[in-house]
Amino acid sequence: MKNSAPYCNWIQRLLPKMIVTTSALTLFACGGGSDSDTSIPTTPEESSPPVSTFLISTTVGAGGSISPTSASVTEGETATFTLAMEEGYEIESISGCNGSLTNLTYTIGEASTDCEISVTFLLTPPDEETEEEGEDSGETNLEDNLGEQKTLVALIGFKNQENKITRQQAHDLIQNNPNSLNTFIKENSNNKAWLESDVLDWVELDKEADEYFSADNYDNEKYHDDAIAAISNLADLASYDRLILMGSRSERGNPGCYAYQTKRYVGPDNHYFGYFAVMGGGGLDDDVVGCLTPGRIAHEYGHTFGFGHIFETDCAIGDLPQSLIDRHFDNSCQNKGYWETYDTMSFDVNYPLYSTIWRSEAGWLEDDQVTVVSESGLYTLTQASLSSSGTKLLKIPIGQGLEGKQLYYYVEYRKKLGGFDEEEFIAKSQEYEVLVRHTDFNGGIENKDKITYGYETAEGIREAITPLDVGQDFVDTYRNLSFRVERLYEDQEMSVADIRVSLPALTILPSYVYRFSANDDQEQTVTLKNTSDDSWVVSSLTMKGRHPNAFAVSNENCIDQPIMPQGKCEINVSRVRDTASLGFLAISINDGDILHAAELMGESLLIETEFDPNAPLEWQDYTSQYAKDINWEDAVAYCHDLSFNSHDDWRLPLIEELRAAFQQSSTPLYNITTQLWSISEPAGNLYNAYYIDGSEAWYNGDKLQKYNALCVRSQ
Repeated sequence: MKNSAPYCNWIQRLLPKMIVTTSALTLFACGGGSDSDTSIPTTPEESSPPVSTFLISTTVGAGGSISPTSASVTEGETATFTLAMEEGYEIESISGCNGSLTNLTYTIGEASTDCEISVTFLLTPPDEETEEEGEDSGETNLEDNLGEQKTLVALIGFKNQENKITRQQAHDLIQNNPNSLNTFIKENSNNKAWLESDVLDWVELDKEADEYFSADNYDNEKYHDDAIAAISNLADLASYDRLILMGSRSERGNPGCYAYQTKRYVGPDNHYFGYFAVMGGGGLDDDVVGCLTPGRIAHEYGHTFGFGHIFETDCAIGDLPQSLIDRHFDNSCQNKGYWETYDTMSFDVNYPLYSTIWRSEAGWLEDDQVTVVSESGLYTLTQASLSSSGTKLLKIPIGQGLEGKQLYYYVEYRKKLGGFDEEEFIAKSQEYEVLVRHTDFNGGIENKDKITYGYETAEGIREAITPLDVGQDFVDTYRNLSFRVERLYEDQEMSVADIRVSLPALTILPSYVYRFSANDDQEQTVTLKNTSDDSWVVSSLTMKGRHPNAFAVSNENCIDQPIMPQGKCEINVSRVRDTASLGFLAISINDGDILHAAELMGESLLIETEFDPNAPLEWQDYTSQYAKDINWEDAVAYCHDLSFNSHDDWRLPLIEELRAAFQQSSTPLYNITTQLWSISEPAGNLYNAYYIDGSEAWYNGDKLQKYNALCVRSQ
């Protein structure tokens, strides 16, 4: 069913290179998202006809920014993004797009799919005056999502730029017609929220667009400062809850489309404090898709309510991934980025309603319209495309994730009804959808993204069927969960679906996800609790996943021991290798009648050898002997086990050693024409390692990819 183009393809025409960030105050620069990351080469590669381009988007928390906020990157290429912190803040975390951070520059890996960079910043201890203000907490206040949303839209132009949207057109998009943002918010919120907006007519900045945004530099913060300074004398910024900087498409550069999930200070001397969005790349007259379409405006505005994204994963029919953190390691499921439909926070072209997940989190649903499933049984779900009474959202607990984040499966029922959902269903030639999504297991509580599933109908075909429908059960074998549509009652807006939910026979405590960091004990306790009405026996415990040999069960006290209802048993899991690792503990109960899994993540414990540019090195002979077409794990093992030229102390080189010897040297030892792995891993990234590609480019890429290994030894 998902056969439309990604909603952010417009950015290919607007942005030569862009930066992406995320943080506790999350910035969303909207485009695709995925689990793979890429980094930019220091020198350009030879041009070749691009197979496709991918959107690199960003989310940024309070206390800083990233530039550019989004970028369109050709397949196989990389890009860089620059971070900036507000006074009193430091970088807390950054991840996404298989990237790495060097000083304030984040370099993504080779682009292979739409993906998103997420950045958070940490506030250093405040002085008394800052503490009294207590405003910039980085948290979304639920009360801010209710009632009147006082919004200022400022039309910001650049020197020598044609302004392609009028003040009246902007006002119509936001406030004045049945398709406006105001109407959209009222329908989503059941009239619990509405806009009261003002549009400030064009304010021209003193600089041309490419002085802020060019292939070599994206200075979004300077753009923010100059725009806020220019409008601060024209409007009382303190009287607005939300501020949107809106512009027209410029061939000489654009800031793109992005928004922040929480309140932030913006502008010189913190002129503005509140929710903030930029819609600066796309004109009404010549762009079919761009920042100034109703769906994109609603998407960015949704981020200011604290909403994340929903990403689609397509699997073979009936086959969900064993690991929900490393969903694609065995290639059974493919990440499709922003192809998820029926939610403007994903594919926004057809402008459907927000998911009931976001509406619930915004406080727009009544308490009795959200049911947290606590026992197996039959639950009635009312369509969520029109306002009505009844349950609009089922939340099925999976367990606890990182940083105490609660993990759920979500089920909602959407129909070809209403002024906003109807167009989406017409475009998809569907009458209804029973949608299943779950919390993104990657990251902690600041990661609000969700994952949805489709089943591929044929290899290489994006067309997919819904995983839950009459006659099509949703079965998560590895979490011992299943959902079934028992009956649909077709009565227009009163349409309901009876959903039978079967909950797992066990719960994993205290968390479903276990992270082993350098500061943690490298042994942790996994507790299994019998939540069924019958006793059961643990038959086997097996390490699986990307790195099954990275973890080990320290005791097998649970094996073959009957566990009574509400009873528990403990398993000690140890980290047994130092490199970054991903795996899961596969739990088999009653000889495989019940399966479950505990996710395991191990941060690298290696203290990487410090690069010494003057250290004498001996290299393996590239002209006659090196390992070809192997993944990173095998490359490390190959060099470790290598006996060559009367020596057995070979190792995989640092990325700095590879670049110094073969890319930066005026007299390189060999002319490298292949990809060579390094031992170096991006900080905080468990999936990737650095490699060089020929004599110029270097990236970080998925360790499962197959490149080559040329070993080195210190003399």
